[in-house]
Amino acid sequence: MVKKHLILLHGFLENHRMWDDMLRLISKKDFIIHTPHLPGHHSDVPLLGSHATSDYCAALMKQVDVQPHDEVFIIGHSMGGYIASHLIHQLPGKIKGLCLFHSKCKADDADKIEQRKRAIQAAYSDLTLYVRTMITNQFAEDLRGALSQKITAQIAFASTLAPEVIDECQRVMIERPDGLEAMRDRSFPLYYYLGQHDPSIPLRTALEEVEALPGALVHVEHGIGHMGHWESTRPAAAFINRILFAAFDEQDV
Repeated sequence: MVKKHLILLHGFLENHRMWDDMLRLISKKDFIIHTPHLPGHHSDVPLLGSHATSDYCAALMKQVDVQPHDEVFIIGHSMGGYIASHLIHQLPGKIKGLCLFHSKCKADDADKIEQRKRAIQAAYSDLTLYVRTMITNQFAEDLRGALSQKITAQIAFASTLAPEVIDECQRVMIERPDGLEAMRDRSFPLYYYLGQHDPSIPLRTALEEVEALPGALVHVEHGIGHMGHWESTRPAAAFINRILFAAFDEQDV
């Protein structure tokens, strides 16, 4: 019997609980839901001592039981999307769709790489300041007051992570292979959910990537930053319900 799997990959300095609000609104009928942990972000999944994207993919696949004839849809937020762009190669013939949720498949440019290197230095210098500044800035300024409890909770979680987690993850993101060419040859639907004011995935850059990938579909949510799962929970869940229906029921979005 073919089983349908929905894999939700959290991002850098996040954990699987980021998906809770959306999962209350996403149709889970007939789906096996997986919310695996990135290395270093949960006590059960330690850091790997590796900067290889392939090793991170392997660590995630150890947490997911997918059988040869099963079907899989992957949604990855931020760093989770970077990894998801390569995780698809671990599941040949099984992928029914990929959603890059505030994410992209192209490798970092030189400016972004330098930004990540500075982030590593900042984390070792003052972890509390780095985490508080980095997380707060991911939210659109107009929404920070209303989402202050979410921001505080994420800062509290991220502050428990060692600087070595930040170091390794930033280097994984720096060294990840470019997935653009491979994504052009994909055999499954590709979707993007983007924020108008996203500081980490600038809208112009993301739309240039979408234009380079024939058939890719994009939703831009106005007024939000990088954290659509909290900044626009209902629109994001509605979008995901549509693309899941399209992918598994072979209908148009």
